[in-house]
Amino acid sequence: MAEGSIDKTSQDLAKKAEEKGISTAYKRREQMKACPIGAQGMCCKHCNMGPCRITPKNPTGICGATGDTIAARNFARMVAAGTAAHSDHSREVALTLLHAARG
Repeated sequence: MAEGSIDKTSQDLAKKAEEKGISTAYKRREQMKACPIGAQGMCCKHCNMGPCRITPKNPTGICGATGDTIAARNFARMVAAGTAAHSDHSREVALTLLHAARG
């Protein structure tokens, strides 16, 4: 059920949602089989020439990117998206430190 979270409150809420028949990400993850290519980070949709599926038979994308390159690009994009989505938190910390330094 909520083994995907170490947070007790999240586990309690997921259990309550399950009891009420509300779909949760935990349940959907259990029910959905992951794409084997995507699960390895070997699916590339970075340009308009793809998407490319990297397999032993096709070890590079149309642009020549290898599986390692594609996995690194995918990871970098996820990190950038997460950073962009939460940059306001860093800004507030920086402003708080600035105000504290100025007294």
